[in-house]
Amino acid sequence: MKNLIFIILLIPSLSFCQDYETKGSAIITINAGYNSGFVADIGVGFGLFGFKISEYSSDLDFGKAIPNLLPLRGLFLSAGYKTAFFDKLYHGPKANISLYIYIVQLELNAVYLFNKGNKEFMLEPAIGISLFGLGSLKFTYNISKITNFYPENYSKWGASIGINIPSGFF
Repeated sequence: MKNLIFIILLIPSLSFCQDYETKGSAIITINAGYNSGFVADIGVGFGLFGFKISEYSSDLDFGKAIPNLLPLRGLFLSAGYKTAFFDKLYHGPKANISLYIYIVQLELNAVYLFNKGNKEFMLEPAIGISLFGLGSLKFTYNISKITNFYPENYSKWGASIGINIPSGFF
């Protein structure tokens, strides 16, 4: 498990190379989707954004400067709260790590859900399409073994859309 965490944290750091300027920001994350029922979560965290540095950075030609205004790479760490409604209400804390490079987003969610005295820990990796780390469409899969927690018609596959709201870059 320690090796997996190390790899997850190492890979994004390799993408922030000398051709990119890295800026940090506090972020608010909001996601909503469907997985055998309505699913939503909200969280707060920290994001690192990589902006491309080029000879156009100080150019006044707006068409040439556009690629330098949008973050092309990012790493987000957040904690929040997830709710799901299948046949009953499920809710609980959620931790997230997200990596995006250009338009590809990779994500790992750890969720601890409760339902009327029952509780279950779950890992949900996701892959999706990102809009420069500010919005995303992603597909999730619950890799945890779950017995007698969700209803019988529960599907491990899900889809969601999300937004990340940076507070300002520093």
